[in-house]
Amino acid sequence: MAGTRSLPSPSVLRRAHNIYIDDLWKSDGWGCTQWRGYSAQMLFWYGVAGAPYAGGSDLADRYLASIVGKRKISGVPLAKLKLWKSANRLVNDIRRETGMELVPWLAQTRIDSAWERLQQVYLIGPKIASWFLRDISFLMDYRIDGGPSRFSYGQQRSSEWFASLSLDVMKYFVPIDRWVFIGAKKIGALRPRSIRLTVQGIQANRRNHLQAASEIVEFAQQRNLDPRDLNAYWFMVGSKWIDGNGKPPP
Repeated sequence: MAGTRSLPSPSVLRRAHNIYIDDLWKSDGWGCTQWRGYSAQMLFWYGVAGAPYAGGSDLADRYLASIVGKRKISGVPLAKLKLWKSANRLVNDIRRETGMELVPWLAQTRIDSAWERLQQVYLIGPKIASWFLRDISFLMDYRIDGGPSRFSYGQQRSSEWFASLSLDVMKYFVPIDRWVFIGAKKIGALRPRSIRLTVQGIQANRRNHLQAASEIVEFAQQRNLDPRDLNAYWFMVGSKWIDGNGKPPP
């Protein structure tokens, strides 16, 4: 039986990925074929959902509904309203500079620059920036064609583009949250220094985060696994979204 102490099989990782991607992209909740109007909402949602305290997807959904629906905005904390304004500022800056929406821009720019620039948004640090990029990269696995502002997507996954990247690039797609830290630590994917830092020390410093992510990428590559899938699996198991076999709990 797979779990955080043992290496999940490729079939388990595929099962977990399919559950994740079905909820994330295939429902087209973010309007995948037309990004205008959704970019700032996405950044806001990730910024709220990924917060270490008073975060979570349910809270992100509620705050976003209040802001977009222009109802009960008084119930949204000032820090989250500042996040909303900051997200819109970045999206508008990119649109003005490039004529592109956020996601198509991310698909074509240098990933290290994109990772740094995402962190210009209030409350978005290394973990959330990598989480956002990882999930966008999952979407790119299903891309079949498209221009700079619109893409088309199929049902079959093709991750050769990601497999062709170097370790130094892959590390930007690996967010380190507490469940990933626990899973990577138990399975031996992290080196002693990263373990000593604890998840708080990793998340608090960009260099530390990238180093821990590099260790996970190297561990996964040596076992012919996609580090993004292993990363998402640890989060899903730790948060009890799935069990160790990649299945939703009964």
